[in-house]
Amino acid sequence: MPLLLAVPLLLASPARADAPERPDAPPQAASASSESSAEALRYRVTVDAPDALRATLDQSVDLIRWQTYEEMTESLFDALTQKAIAQAKEAVATEGFFSANVTVDVDRAARPLAVTVRVTPGPQARVATARLEVTGAAATDDAGRDAIARVRREWPLSAGAPFRQSVWTSAKSDAVATLAGSAFASAKLTASEASVDPDAVTSALKAKIANFKVPKAVFVVPELPRNAMGKVQKNLLREQHKALFA
Repeated sequence: MPLLLAVPLLLASPARADAPERPDAPPQAASASSESSAEALRYRVTVDAPDALRATLDQSVDLIRWQTYEEMTESLFDALTQKAIAQAKEAVATEGFFSANVTVDVDRAARPLAVTVRVTPGPQARVATARLEVTGAAATDDAGRDAIARVRREWPLSAGAPFRQSVWTSAKSDAVATLAGSAFASAKLTASEASVDPDAVTSALKAKIANFKVPKAVFVVPELPRNAMGKVQKNLLREQHKALFA
């Protein structure tokens, strides 16, 4: 899946947004407080996924993270299970896998309950093009041009590189730091975007699958509507974007 990257930079006052922290306590289901800890539910999770993705899943999917929680209840377990598919898909998307298939199976006959989170990641997105723009004084200053050249030279997400959210985030921070470390201490990031090129997706598919399987058109939408189990609601998707099929 080819991606187009754009990173405009502006030399102004510093600005940096920190990523929100994940909670240190498990999310509570509405009825969990009424259930006795003496009735605590026990379960163990097996993650069936490529080794490179297991650490990301372990850190991101609450169903996995809270499997040793001593006060687990049936209602809380159900709530975690319902969220697991969406959380797993979001987690592997940060590693560039945007079309992953995720299933969660629970064997209630086992003691403790046996849960299998199975992730088939699909193809990893790769960068098609990357564009960095710098505006302001640095663009016309000799020291600024040197710093800009260094940013472009050290940019890690060049054409063909696999896309990873962590690399994308750190690359932008490093670019700002490089400019700020020269004569332009007020450099800041004004906007950034990573987007899918529909035409490139179609071309890539034609090289890998039979022509009759290639979609007639590819559309990029900001978000897919999902139900409580994390499955895409196709009817709602068609209704939301019916203008695309007119």
